[in-house]
Amino acid sequence: MNKEKRIYYSIEEGLKSPKDVQVLFLEKQGLERLPKEFEQFENLRELDLEYNNLKEVPEELKNMKDLVVLELGGNQISEIPDWFCDLNIDTLGFKENNLKKLPERFGELDLKYLILSENELVEL
Repeated sequence: MNKEKRIYYSIEEGLKSPKDVQVLFLEKQGLERLPKEFEQFENLRELDLEYNNLKEVPEELKNMKDLVVLELGGNQISEIPDWFCDLNIDTLGFKENNLKKLPERFGELDLKYLILSENELVEL
């Protein structure tokens, strides 16, 4: 943990003071899902979940209105849920997943940076 920037590298470490967590790097941790307690990270702004074993976008992100950077590359996600389009994400990494299509409302996201390479998208 880097207290000055409020950067954490494990869920357990962050749960010790969840309101302090602004950046959470959880890449390559073998995660298949996020624990329910994850919702306690209400001030989370950046989340890196690259190269885990996620098969879907974690529903625990649904109410994270401060989240602006999300990295989900290198998982096994095949679909982006409609609720995802209500988030305030401006930087999104979704490379190397199994995406076949994007939700109809995907264009409503105000993205500055987007990576969708190495998916199975047939249309945008």
